[in-house]
Amino acid sequence: MSPFVTNFKNNRRMQAIVGAGCIFLLLLALWTSAPTSAPPPQRQPQQQHPPSKLLYGKGSKDGMPTYTFSDGSVFQKPKKFKIYGLVFYGRWDRVQILDCYLKKNLVQHGGFLDKVVFISNTAVKSDLAALEKLLKSEPEGYVLGKTIPVHDDALDFHNIWEGLDPDALYIKIDDDIVYIHNDAIPSLIRYRFSNPEYFIVSANVINNPALSWVHERLGATSPFLPEREALADFNPTQALTDWKISSLPFIKHSGNINGDIKPPNKPHRWLPVDTRTRAPFDVNNDHTPMAKAEYNAWGPGWNDWRLAAQQHYSFFQNAELGERGLRNYWFERWDMNYDRLSINFIAIWGKDVADSFPIPRDDEAHLTQTVPKRLGRHVVVHGQALTAHYSFGAQKDGLANTDVLERYRAYAKDYCGKLLV
Repeated sequence: MSPFVTNFKNNRRMQAIVGAGCIFLLLLALWTSAPTSAPPPQRQPQQQHPPSKLLYGKGSKDGMPTYTFSDGSVFQKPKKFKIYGLVFYGRWDRVQILDCYLKKNLVQHGGFLDKVVFISNTAVKSDLAALEKLLKSEPEGYVLGKTIPVHDDALDFHNIWEGLDPDALYIKIDDDIVYIHNDAIPSLIRYRFSNPEYFIVSANVINNPALSWVHERLGATSPFLPEREALADFNPTQALTDWKISSLPFIKHSGNINGDIKPPNKPHRWLPVDTRTRAPFDVNNDHTPMAKAEYNAWGPGWNDWRLAAQQHYSFFQNAELGERGLRNYWFERWDMNYDRLSINFIAIWGKDVADSFPIPRDDEAHLTQTVPKRLGRHVVVHGQALTAHYSFGAQKDGLANTDVLERYRAYAKDYCGKLLV
């Protein structure tokens, strides 16, 4: 037994002091808990208001369009600046989808584009007739720019850049852009104005060779494989009412190595791999076409249509999840550091284009590599301006055997309500 305990048991004075202390503490507790003669005044309960709901999207202030982003930040269209869309027009079956998104981004509909300029580059009579109807559908916002004579060199676009307004900001858009996120154009414009040091700011484009590799590394692409036995009555050009991936059956993994997938040489669908097994080869892209993705403007992401198909079907799967799925593509900035970038959807000042003349046949290399390196002004990708590009020339025949384009058309109908016919 310790000396302290022994002394305590033998020391009556110490025991008395401790006992008195305990009694005092007990009385103090009883006194403080007893009600007083007059209860304290009660605070009036505050009126309960439901939490305010932040409204995302379009608005206006002082007669100028504004856009509220999901983080609560608000961007107002810069005053005294002209912002034009610039579309190189050639194929109505693609532009019918694009038109849905362009109209929603015009100033007269609360968007940021003062007008959209269409540069005609086709001799197909049906496409020209559709262009005329398109211009009449939006007489205040759509205008016809120059017409480019059609020639044998399908990759020569250098003269399309002539005659741009040096004081305007241009959003150059390929005619087969088939999806534009609500935030994309306001976010791209905000980033462009906030970062004048860059020569070009590109949108974050699905099915863009270098960005295909980035999206795969971000986990935005999922395992999809072509249907081994195509449906006997499958028609890839038949109008769809349901673009959602959840309506498709699963496919079991084929076990092919290095993404060497041989789709049927006839119309077919691509199906989601059954990831419920949680097996490594089911939940990653190791044995799908995206395993071949390279950070290379001339790589498989440019010339292999199978990579394009997998990316497009992955987009629909992400879109079905809403913003949670679409954020899989997001990042703040990707600096191309003078590497070549496909210019499917870019923001560039008219003055910078004018100062880049003469523009050679390969306008893309000139505007994303040669001129930026000479000026020391980088080309960057703004990752929160999400868009989708349907196909490159080397991909179009393979994709034509799928229903990708009709799925984008069905998605646009859901988004816009109806399309121009």
